[in-house]
Amino acid sequence: DQLEPATASGVHHATQLPQNSLVLDVSNACLGLLNGMVFLANMIEMGQIRAGIVVGTEVGRDLVEGTIDDLLEDSTLTRKSIKNHFASLTIGSGSAAILLCDRKLSKTGHRLLGGSFQTDTSSHELCAGGVEAQKHGDHRPRMQTDSESLLVAGVNLAIPTWEATKTTLGWENEDVNQVFTHQVGKAHRKLLLDKLGLDPALDYPTVERLGNTGAAALPMAWALGIQDQILQDDAKIALLGIGSGLNSLMLGVQW
Repeated sequence: DQLEPATASGVHHATQLPQNSLVLDVSNACLGLLNGMVFLANMIEMGQIRAGIVVGTEVGRDLVEGTIDDLLEDSTLTRKSIKNHFASLTIGSGSAAILLCDRKLSKTGHRLLGGSFQTDTSSHELCAGGVEAQKHGDHRPRMQTDSESLLVAGVNLAIPTWEATKTTLGWENEDVNQVFTHQVGKAHRKLLLDKLGLDPALDYPTVERLGNTGAAALPMAWALGIQDQILQDDAKIALLGIGSGLNSLMLGVQW
């Protein structure tokens, strides 16, 4: 887990990929893997590549332990001041990989159909993080999150994104057989699905076991759902991504 060189360089080396395969890091908070899917899909459609792998890893230990140390040292903490640190204590660690290929190479017939992207960058300061070595005395990341405002703003952005996604795909809510979401918490998931008019039973919750695993959260839930054999042939799957910034990317998959 490092900033320099790109983590993709280590992945390339460990997987012994050929020298002519492109090494590229794509990061957009909790949308990194979904952004990578769109990037690879576009390259495949343009004939630049025939297959690609999106890999995303979230390492939460330094953020969680650094936050705990800061809170223990702060003798001025109040119920109000601790709130912006609380989301940092819910961060989990995990990793996921997604393989995309030209349909002529596919052995499964699963298809990425498309989707829609919306943004509200007026909310870019609601969740912000980074390394402040001078302030904290170490190189562990810290994050400040206005969880309540982020919850409302994120769901408000998700509503038009979902409507645009349905228009792009030609779907209605009744067409959706399975949903995978970026899972911040139970309250967020409940409000999101309620506002989008989707049955909570369609979702595959993991946040209670794994915590908020950032960009890896949605594809990890998807992978575990596949492992648990919850997907039926020809199922229409909605991938509902929301990330700080605020950005929302939603994709449709035909299983």
